[in-house]
Amino acid sequence: NIHYDDEDPAAILLPHLSVVKRLTQVLALRACAELALGKTDPAFEDAELLLRLTNACKDEPFFISQLVRMAQLALALQPVAEGMNQWSEPQLRSLQAQLAGYDFCADARRVLSAERFSGSEIINYVHRSPDKLNQIGGISSSQQSGMNLEAVLMIVAPSGWFDFEQLNYSRMTDEYLLPIIDLTNRRISPRLAHQADECIAKLTGPSSAGSYSRHLFFCRLLLPGVS
Repeated sequence: NIHYDDEDPAAILLPHLSVVKRLTQVLALRACAELALGKTDPAFEDAELLLRLTNACKDEPFFISQLVRMAQLALALQPVAEGMNQWSEPQLRSLQAQLAGYDFCADARRVLSAERFSGSEIINYVHRSPDKLNQIGGISSSQQSGMNLEAVLMIVAPSGWFDFEQLNYSRMTDEYLLPIIDLTNRRISPRLAHQADECIAKLTGPSSAGSYSRHLFFCRLLLPGVS
């Protein structure tokens, strides 16, 4: 089970992802071996199991879960393709129906939106415990009086500063990340993805101090690179 109620949202562990990925690799190999031996029915059962396993993490609100699912599906498609001259008509229809149920455009856009709330909770967590900032990762190791410089800045920041950080984090998600995925036309735009990364990098700047003064510190720290 995923411990969504952990005090630090950035510390929520997802150890099952590596397990389901490994199971997918083993099942795909076994299905291909069964096809090579002419054992179509066991291979089909494994192919169906592969597709069900690929959907095991579908509803998780983490972007990494969707990336693992995409990798799983790529593995699952190998035995599906190798069996095209062996599957019966009912088996082909079943595989087609299952594959038609995948919608990575909608799933990816949903988890990008969910990441916005995760980022907001991380900002709340640092507001409550600024000395824990170094546990989140991705920040410089500069020291001041034995404490990370960024943590010192969090301690002296007024509560309104954190509100602005949450506002900008949510705004940049809406303006730069979500438009990359066009649900109406079922398209993901590489051009908009590269533009988003460039704009975010330009706005947040090369240093923590600069992004801190513009209320973009957590945007620089937490926004995912999507290109």
